[in-house]
Amino acid sequence: CPCAHIDLPYGRVGLVDQYLVRIGRSISLMLNTPFRGPLAFEPGPGRVDPTRTMKVRCMNFIAQLRASLNGAPAHNLFEYRRRDYPRGEINALAERTISLLDAAQVPHDARIGVVVRNRPLHAAAMLGLIAYGRALTTIYAIQSPEAMAAEVEETRFGAVIADLRDWTPALEAAVRATGAAAILLDHDAIAIEAAAGFE
Repeated sequence: CPCAHIDLPYGRVGLVDQYLVRIGRSISLMLNTPFRGPLAFEPGPGRVDPTRTMKVRCMNFIAQLRASLNGAPAHNLFEYRRRDYPRGEINALAERTISLLDAAQVPHDARIGVVVRNRPLHAAAMLGLIAYGRALTTIYAIQSPEAMAAEVEETRFGAVIADLRDWTPALEAAVRATGAAAILLDHDAIAIEAAAGFE
């Protein structure tokens, strides 16, 4: 069955599985579609400590998510700063993320690093990664630019996705050094684009 791979750095295993269950339930509620789990967790490959990678096996979950994203395009999924974000727009942004990865020829099994913030384009990008079975690794935005850069250099992602505000010289240098693709989230323009010079 389809699998989603989500790597949560610095997490404790007991909290990771609870977090992934909440992801499933939250997506179920947000997309107004039944959550038909169950989700089962098993340790996946990864650095031993402090990072654990969990492989999420889910009965038809990815297929359900993709179908849900393609349904009822006018239905508003959420509001952010007094602006509604309908399902059709979020789906288009999710698919845009995947098309940029494909255009950059990022291998399907490569880990994709996302500098996570609670913002609409981040949600769209992450939904796209999960819906298309990409390997998602979170990078905490509360770290210093140097710490984020060190994580990128250590993990060697196939691509890094970050908000414009997080795209610092240190992060840019780390992405260039590892040969990863770079994808920028521009919330002013409501756009997801490949970073210039990383093609």
